[in-house]
Amino acid sequence: MPKYALTIRKNIPPEKPVEYFGIAIFTDPRTNREVRCERSVKSYAHLYDNKAYSLRLKGDSVMVTDPLRLADRSGYWDREIEPQLYTGTEPVDDEHAAYFWDILEDGAYRPVTPDDPGIVCHDGNGVYTRKLMYQAKYVTGASFRCRACEYAGSRPQAPTDGRLEVVIEVKTEMAASLNCKIIQTKGFTLSDDMKQPSAYEIRIFDNRREYGTEYDDLFRITWKGQSAKPGEPEKVLATGGRTLEFIPADKGFPAKYIFHVRAEVGLLTGESLMGDEEGAVISSQIDGQTVFIATGPVYE
Repeated sequence: MPKYALTIRKNIPPEKPVEYFGIAIFTDPRTNREVRCERSVKSYAHLYDNKAYSLRLKGDSVMVTDPLRLADRSGYWDREIEPQLYTGTEPVDDEHAAYFWDILEDGAYRPVTPDDPGIVCHDGNGVYTRKLMYQAKYVTGASFRCRACEYAGSRPQAPTDGRLEVVIEVKTEMAASLNCKIIQTKGFTLSDDMKQPSAYEIRIFDNRREYGTEYDDLFRITWKGQSAKPGEPEKVLATGGRTLEFIPADKGFPAKYIFHVRAEVGLLTGESLMGDEEGAVISSQIDGQTVFIATGPVYE
């Protein structure tokens, strides 16, 4: 340390600047006179975390599941979100990293709970895990937020650094280029009594290819028809299946009026959940994970 150095300890908030004043008095040997010098210096401080924490995501922040692109369409289309806490360029080991998962609901984030169907991000003790698994067949649109912090000793109950977070948007949808075309196969000429059969089939395709009947488990097709007679309402002719055949008179179509047929094609997105007498969702435990009991398909 220099001979006349001064060590100073600040006793005010570190982000506030301090100005130090120094006075030096000495005798100028050339004139043998006393010389007084006054100087000041301003000191600024900036706090920073020398560990340089960051929370990174393996993969994209927007995850889109298109069931037509899946190699395996069975099951519930499990998808995994994998964040990682880093200090500098080194990942923080899971034993010293705490992760917290939230889901957007009614415009605000709330903690994900073990009771949220189709989402798994807790271990056997109810503690959040680093990875979150969701079933894209059930969770068709959601916004997840992951927060994290490093710790030593006891795991914190909440994040200690609100700046470390990533948001992941997930959705299940088919390509915008998906299209359908209805082809009539019977009933080109109608009799007056409307008792000749009329038949149709639907073809589903996008800008890449046509999708055969092996993809029918992904769709719910609702056939509807409406008579050209004024005041006649549209009616449902059938649900499910790519083909439709019916006798117009049996469906109540008025005689001597033409009618048109259309098909609504929806994406199979999940399953309804069975409830008990009080409305609570019934579930069971398989290999330590909650499995919800499904009663039938739900379509978007």
